[in-house]
Amino acid sequence: MRSSAARLGPFDVCFLGVTEPYGECFILLDETYYLPAALFNLHFVDPGEDVMSGNPDAVYATARANDNRIGRIQDDQLDLLRRKMIAYWTRQQT
Repeated sequence: MRSSAARLGPFDVCFLGVTEPYGECFILLDETYYLPAALFNLHFVDPGEDVMSGNPDAVYATARANDNRIGRIQDDQLDLLRRKMIAYWTRQQT
């Protein structure tokens, strides 16, 4: 998997590299998992009128727990992930 870290194939896996403190990490596009909303202790915020939709009743869910990130993938990895997702779901190479 490491040798194909920068290539489009295989479509269903994306190697993220070494992520501390976990070590080598990857994601599988064909395994869906869900996290319960309660895990994030959601709080709904009323921002006033939603400028984008014009909806005066809009509220936004914001997390109060487990919302921190340990890192972010680089822009080139993000671009590769987007292309892999397109290739995986459409089975067409882009």
